Amino acid sequence: MTSTIHQLVTNPLRGSLSKLIDVDGGKDNDVFEISEALNLNLFEGDIILDKTDRSAIADDQYRWPTVIPYAFEDTLEMNAKGVILRAFERYRLKTCIDFQPWRGENNYILLYRGKGCNSMTGKKGSEQRLSIGTGCDKIGIVQRELLHALGFFHEQSRSDRDDYVIITKERIKSGKEDNFRPVDDKESISLNVPYDYISVLHYPKNAFQAGKEPTIITKIPDFMYLIGQQMDFSDYDIEKLSRLYNSSSSITFMDSCDFELENMCGMVQSSEDNGDWQRVSQVPGGPDTDQSSLDKCKGCGFFMYFNSSSVNVGEKAFLESRLYYPKRGFQCLQFYYYNSGNKDDQLKIYVREYADVDNKALLKLVNEVKDQPIGSWQLHYVPLSVTTKFRVVFEGT
Repeated sequence: MTSTIHQLVTNPLRGSLSKLIDVDGGKDNDVFEISEALNLNLFEGDIILDKTDRSAIADDQYRWPTVIPYAFEDTLEMNAKGVILRAFERYRLKTCIDFQPWRGENNYILLYRGKGCNSMTGKKGSEQRLSIGTGCDKIGIVQRELLHALGFFHEQSRSDRDDYVIITKERIKSGKEDNFRPVDDKESISLNVPYDYISVLHYPKNAFQAGKEPTIITKIPDFMYLIGQQMDFSDYDIEKLSRLYNSSSSITFMDSCDFELENMCGMVQSSEDNGDWQRVSQVPGGPDTDQSSLDKCKGCGFFMYFNSSSVNVGEKAFLESRLYYPKRGFQCLQFYYYNSGNKDDQLKIYVREYADVDNKALLKLVNEVKDQPIGSWQLHYVPLSVTTKFRVVFEGT
């Protein structure tokens, strides 16, 4: 099954795991380790909070212009200045954001050598200080601190993070528990981009650990040793920045998913069913390729598969999309569906709406596929009419 949801929002880019291998074996200290060594009690290790910080990313008043004035304080080391200038170049090459020397503008970023690596989130006005202290002169760390200044929290602070990672609270160092508190989606927005394990804004697995066991466990094991990279933007980091600053080209997808990556486009398995959907490239009895690879090769391309013979008659498997935040009241869902089993097998499509002020969800059936021809991919079109945040739910029966 491959799916697309149409809406007047930008199509997300696809990330690559292969280019984010940590060649030094993880010896570099992360920003939170640097902060701890200096006894700095900063929120999430590198964020300076003020009374407005909790809504920075969700409110336009905290946006910078796409050309941001900056200045260097004399305290900065020469190497740190060079790394910062290289980080600026990455922003110029990969994003719509540019940095230009300060020429007397009212609002600007002052980079200085303070204690540790830290920043405020979003534009606060006037001179805004950003510390690149000892040990922080690594290009990925500078990119991360600038992303905070541009309005981003850490990735594992997303309101939907529990769908993708397990926070092992009993392993967190005493007094550091607040660093793992998710940000409510009324205060912070995900910009309709999937959860990003390889974001430069993601904590490593050992963040604020009390012993030797990880404090963060990824629900997709392949990402366990990739979280916490501080080498470069991920593709989704770039996409989120483009969306936040309205610099993406105008195309019509809220989401487009082909299941090529192990994160399954942010989809999650339900705990309320009898079976699971599997990410595969072929199954006995067909199909032996995904719909987009027809007539090209066998065993290439991935799709989601529910083996109905693995459960009893009437039992179900639920596959849920990540959370979406619609900007319009009408959407259309398109997906390809292949029935290789029994003609009585059914696929139901629901919308799980979060319209209640207490974040309670209402599950609404919007379409049912039955009497599907066996042995071929079929395109299905389902109109949706949702005005609040929602998930799409696929139920195999």
